[in-house]
Amino acid sequence: MGPVCSRSGTDYAYYNDLGSPDKGKDHARPVLGGSNDYPYPRRGRTSRAPNKKDPKTENRLPLLSLDIYVPRDERFGHLKMPDFLAHALESLAIMVPELKSLCDKTPDEFDTFQDVLNIYEGRIKLPQGTTIKKVRDCIPWEIIKELVRTDGERFLKFPLPDVIKCNYLLYNCRDKFARRTDEEFTR
Repeated sequence: MGPVCSRSGTDYAYYNDLGSPDKGKDHARPVLGGSNDYPYPRRGRTSRAPNKKDPKTENRLPLLSLDIYVPRDERFGHLKMPDFLAHALESLAIMVPELKSLCDKTPDEFDTFQDVLNIYEGRIKLPQGTTIKKVRDCIPWEIIKELVRTDGERFLKFPLPDVIKCNYLLYNCRDKFARRTDEEFTR
């Protein structure tokens, strides 16, 4: 784990996870920091297990591991974490059209105007009714409640642009092409 110095409740360690001695001598790296001449650099302590071949170094985390130490004062609170995860899932909405475009003959352009409208109207329609509302009320996590909405919103749906929304209100119609009017075109 390496030497640790403690100041004001924060533990520091040296950079002792730069190499991979389990892979062989060519992959081993010296511990960075901790000498009398150069006590720095140092980093926050991770409390990972020592390496089997070189006990002075720590094991490295796998690439997709989420088992990372985060100090208590930097963790997301109970309100921020569901928002963060919900926005991460909503970002999947951006990936769906991108993945579809990989199979498209004209990937950098829309084939029809309906393709443009599908970005705002499509996605997954969530069921309505008292059953889904009861299920939603039983779920404790805010993120799941956000995904299982009861207000008629669709999962992974882009918000309607203000130009189209304003025309809906201005002309009191649900005409998808209302923004093509002369007034809107010259604005």
